Amino acid sequence: MLGGVVLVVGWFGTGSLESVSCVHSGGAVTRKGLVPMSKRKRILLMLARGGLSQADVAAVLHVSKRDVSAASRMIRERGLTVDDVEAMTDADADGLFVVPGGGESGAGYLKPVMGPFVERRRRDRRLTVKMFWMEYCIQAASAGLMAYSYQTFCEMFSDEAERLGAVRHFRHEPGAKAFIDWAGDTAAVTDRLTGARSKVYVLVVCLPFSDRFWAQGFTDMTQRSWQEGQMRAFEEFGGVPRMLVPDNAATATDRSAARVTLVNREYERFAEHYGTAVVPARVRKPRDKSVAESTVNLVERWVIAPANETTFYTLDEFNEFCEGKVDWLNSRPFSAKEGSRRSVYETEERACMQPLPAERYEMCEWRSAKVSPDYHIVIDYMHYSVPHALIGRSVDARLTDSTVTVMHDGAVVAEHRRLRGRKGQYSTIVDHMPPAHAAMDSPWSPERFTSWARRIGPQTGLAIERVMAGRTIVEQSFVPCRNILGLSKTYTPELLERACGRLNELGALPSYTAVRNAILAIKAADRAAVPHARHTTTRRRAAGGQGEERRPPARRRRLPEGRASMLTEEHFAMLTSFRIRAMADKLREMIDDPSYDSLTFEERMEMLIDAEASARRDRKISKLVRQARFKLPSACVEDVLYLPGRKLDKDRVTRYAECRWVDECEVMVVISKTGCGKSYLCQALGNAACRKLIPVRYTRLADICDDLNRSRAAADDSYYQKMDEYKTVRLLIIDDFMTTPIETRNAIDLFEIMEAREHRRATLIASQLEPNEWYLRIEGELMADSILNRIATGARYIDLDGPNMREYLAKEKEA
Repeated sequence: MLGGVVLVVGWFGTGSLESVSCVHSGGAVTRKGLVPMSKRKRILLMLARGGLSQADVAAVLHVSKRDVSAASRMIRERGLTVDDVEAMTDADADGLFVVPGGGESGAGYLKPVMGPFVERRRRDRRLTVKMFWMEYCIQAASAGLMAYSYQTFCEMFSDEAERLGAVRHFRHEPGAKAFIDWAGDTAAVTDRLTGARSKVYVLVVCLPFSDRFWAQGFTDMTQRSWQEGQMRAFEEFGGVPRMLVPDNAATATDRSAARVTLVNREYERFAEHYGTAVVPARVRKPRDKSVAESTVNLVERWVIAPANETTFYTLDEFNEFCEGKVDWLNSRPFSAKEGSRRSVYETEERACMQPLPAERYEMCEWRSAKVSPDYHIVIDYMHYSVPHALIGRSVDARLTDSTVTVMHDGAVVAEHRRLRGRKGQYSTIVDHMPPAHAAMDSPWSPERFTSWARRIGPQTGLAIERVMAGRTIVEQSFVPCRNILGLSKTYTPELLERACGRLNELGALPSYTAVRNAILAIKAADRAAVPHARHTTTRRRAAGGQGEERRPPARRRRLPEGRASMLTEEHFAMLTSFRIRAMADKLREMIDDPSYDSLTFEERMEMLIDAEASARRDRKISKLVRQARFKLPSACVEDVLYLPGRKLDKDRVTRYAECRWVDECEVMVVISKTGCGKSYLCQALGNAACRKLIPVRYTRLADICDDLNRSRAAADDSYYQKMDEYKTVRLLIIDDFMTTPIETRNAIDLFEIMEAREHRRATLIASQLEPNEWYLRIEGELMADSILNRIATGARYIDLDGPNMREYLAKEKEA
């Protein structure tokens, strides 16, 4: 038995071959050609010829052993020969079979209509044939007829599915199409030093007429790799097909619109450059690109599988191996026809391919930027000039590997060679400058900074001269000088002059940080010199219009006799400017309190560090609580009431407050009726997470939908920023989940959020409804299934009950 064909050869005693025929799974092959016949006649014919067991016949024809056994019994009882069976019609052969239970075929039995069952199975693969058979049994009982057995029903279902699933062989034209797809399996490259393995994704481009294909590996599946691979394939083929048929990947289509296939803009520009069209395959229709699927299987079997048994240290090594395998497969002769993939392409298809364009396609990226007062825009930390008349305007920048083109109102206003390397480089065209700037030899000069500094004061002028004298190349001092002089705008020229004077007296080389710290120290000393400045509060008396009431400053205990501190208020001000205020306050306490005198230096330092660490942790927790946007920021698990009937266990809540479930990226669902305290419990658990330094975001599902709808309507990047915020926060708390129905576009947003968070981030959901009721609040059955499967499966559940907590707390307050 080879390839589903059984050869039956009749030999006679003389050793000569008398007759040769074969039975194929679709009919009998004779000297007259292929004669189609029914499955039951094929069973009879193969058994009559002999040479095969009943199990072999069942396996070849894909029928049940019961039918083969019944056919064998019929041949024995009726004494049928090969000639008798060949003389029968299909109807005669089918009439010989008796349905179990006696009677002719179908007598007393309800014949099922299989077409609707097959169609329902295609629409939803979760529906089983056993369910259809049970429905059929109910129909037969209602009609007063017998029902076929489950096995017979399965055979009828299989026959009907095979009949309705007939396929048509596509006849492809030379040079008409190219199928593009990523291989499902991946290869790997290994780091020589660490031994870490990185995935290699293989892109496959196939020409269906000749079956010639191209394959190469990439380290990612981005738009750049997608288009770069196709460009290399076209260059290898020496031409471009008239149509590209990719899968519905994000690099080929814009999947923002449901049930509409749109080619993404970048890929569309790529196709226009090469003079070809992009026609993506239909979603979930693999037969549209069967050639691509078979070629991908070929690459996975002959390229990727052997590659995974070999160690490659660079991508070039893998691609060299891949190129050798692909060349061998393209040159290997066909098994069922003459020639090879390469020979068919060279002789029949190459002439039908479109020529390559004169220039290779350059991928471009679009950015928006605002023109700064120095008539430059910043792209990737590089500065490019535009006409000075556009200062303050927003412009669009088109970036390629070699150029930066700036456009305003659809017109090109500047074009620069793209800068590479060190950040902060400038590309300035003289024509873009104002006339006054163009007349200057350089807008950056020692004279400019010296003149600026002397206008502030002599000490500032001296400091700037010292900065410029401290650099071997005077141009290297321009940026520090600009930063120092800029402090006159951040603070005041007087403070800058005093700070520069202090640094000049100390003989230290001025720097931006030193000057800024000196300014802060001077400001702190000035505040300390006015004793009532920090302790004065103004209150208007209720009588109206009367004077101000001043609260006397808090007194600080002076040092005892014989104890002198070397620290001044200026030192404490510097500690504050260094952002270690808690350490400074603790140090003040140690100086004022003699009980600390007995401690060693190490013990004091430990206490100072602990004070600063504790203060910073408290500030961090406060910041996380603010960013979480709780309605009740004071909610905490310590204040949760464990009343009888609430079904709330204190040990369980305490375990949840440890946030291990957050670290394990689980989903928790709190369900209760209105007023039972589910929102408070969720915010208390969120507050516990903040105390563990875990970022939290509290929101309502309706607020998420409104937020995303407004961002989507703004037609800018805010929509994607909001989506990233909901996708990436460590703990997302969604209150009032499915209280109101959501639209399809919001269901898609929710699906994307839950898909991104699954097994990566923790989610806490509070709802008044059971999960089986959420299904009715989401438009679209498929979307509802996808969302609920990611939330409800494997989630932790807390079912709250008991009294209305709002009423309970109101009564407690009155009492």
